[in-house]
Amino acid sequence: MDDIYYEPLLSLTIGLILIFIVRGRGERKRKILSNCKEAEGLVVDQEKSYSGAGRVGSTIYYPIIRFVTGDEVLIKEQYPDGRYPIKYKTGEQITVQYFVDDPKEFLIKGDNPWLVNAGVVLAGVGLILYSGFLLLKIFVF
Repeated sequence: MDDIYYEPLLSLTIGLILIFIVRGRGERKRKILSNCKEAEGLVVDQEKSYSGAGRVGSTIYYPIIRFVTGDEVLIKEQYPDGRYPIKYKTGEQITVQYFVDDPKEFLIKGDNPWLVNAGVVLAGVGLILYSGFLLLKIFVF
């Protein structure tokens, strides 16, 4: 493949991946909220994930949540959305909305990272537009 096509194709691919990630997160949320019940939960621990070489903000904290379903089943799971700095402190009481068919699929009520999602979508759209500009530049100009 010619080097001239590398940058626009990479930009297009990354842009599409970013948009599909946000779409997938939205689908997960819609699925859970379509058939959910609420329960009181407790943040019992934090799972740390390191990215980078020790820079500030390179540690992501994923809360470990414990709650009991309406069927008296104890669930203790890591919440899939991590944060830096810690948003939910260990020992904090929270309300969870769990999927009735699979209680391990749950959301923390009121946790809506719309600003992050909007930023990721804008970055994806920006990369797609940038790749279009590069392709126009290659083929038209």
